Amino acid sequence: MDFAEDANWYAIHTKPGQEDFVANQLMRINLEILNPKQKRERVVWGITKTSTAPFFPGYLFAKFNPARFLHTIQYTRGVRYVLHFGTTPVRVDEEIIQNIRNRIGTDGCIASQSKPYVSGEHVSVNDGPLRGLRGIFKGEMRDGKRVLLLLEVLGVSAQVMMDKRYLRSVS
Repeated sequence: MDFAEDANWYAIHTKPGQEDFVANQLMRINLEILNPKQKRERVVWGITKTSTAPFFPGYLFAKFNPARFLHTIQYTRGVRYVLHFGTTPVRVDEEIIQNIRNRIGTDGCIASQSKPYVSGEHVSVNDGPLRGLRGIFKGEMRDGKRVLLLLEVLGVSAQVMMDKRYLRSVS
């Protein structure tokens, strides 16, 4: 079996923000594409906005025969290169592609699987009015959206309740 003669999955590195454009170009030549997305929430002027973004920024997957399509893909507008080792494109196992597909929900996005915070864990506030402060995670509220933190500000410890999406773990 000649490696270059079989259709396999390959990772394609795109220019920044060009994942959707490249996916559309490659679908025009009838290639099977996997360009997983994720939902992101941002607070803009106090309003939460949800948008979709690439799950693997700068990358997408395509199933193709390298002997037939590699040259075309490498010169497609928006493509940097097909991931390779030496001169050989690196094949992505079908099992990995299937695992990614299994995580895609009905909305076309991969659900985030953030690990729950543990009581006593050190966290940092990455957005909102308390941005940049560090504290200790005390617990999650019943609604699942708010958390209780112990923050130390100006030498005084205070318990603060805030939106969970503003937090991130501190290593």
